[in-house]
Amino acid sequence: MLYFNSTNGYIMYLHTCINSSFGHCIFAAKTYCNPIMERLDEILEIIREIREDIAYMKRHRNMLCGTPVLEVSEVCDLLKISDRQLRRYCVSGQLTGFHFGRRLMFSAAEINRFVERIDTECRQRKELKNRIRNL
Repeated sequence: MLYFNSTNGYIMYLHTCINSSFGHCIFAAKTYCNPIMERLDEILEIIREIREDIAYMKRHRNMLCGTPVLEVSEVCDLLKISDRQLRRYCVSGQLTGFHFGRRLMFSAAEINRFVERIDTECRQRKELKNRIRNL
């Protein structure tokens, strides 16, 4: 059995040994382990800090000069289009991205402008169709 008393920092280890001539003998050994417990507390604090950093990074995407930056896969998921279609938009000039090393990246502001522009074009087409129907 292993017992830990956090108030005094001792571990009490109780061991029962069976000996044929003496019957049951109980040995109790106290080991002072404050330095170990202090080191474990330091390690736990480091782990907590790392977990907080990971949570922060999950909440805050890549940033460039305070502007959120999206990778190709993130843009494809956001717009619900394929990688190839995204690259077609880039080649046609409808969407502007930039290379960061070998990675193609897009600013979130550019993606928002693209979505607004597509939405406006779609509304204009619908209005034009409705006008043609009403003639």
